[in-house]
Amino acid sequence: MSDPRGETERPEAEDRRVIDDLGRRQLRKMRANGGKAHWSTVSRAWLFTRLLEEVAELAGAIESGDQEEIADECADVANMAAMLADGRVSKKLPERE
Repeated sequence: MSDPRGETERPEAEDRRVIDDLGRRQLRKMRANGGKAHWSTVSRAWLFTRLLEEVAELAGAIESGDQEEIADECADVANMAAMLADGRVSKKLPERE
């Protein structure tokens, strides 16, 4: 089956490999930062700012073309997004004016 962009459907095993590889990298990076305060102790605004910083680092990695650095920064972005998704973070983003 094709998608609207003309690409063919990927095998599920390929999707699983990509997700598993990223997940292992995420866990490795989380464990390396285990001494830091738990994300449930900071605000969503702080986490969101960190997410944007990680996206900027990812942009730099993409520009460099270094695949290992790109994969590491993707894990950092995914970890920040996961922390934001965790319901234990109770503070809301400030209202936009």
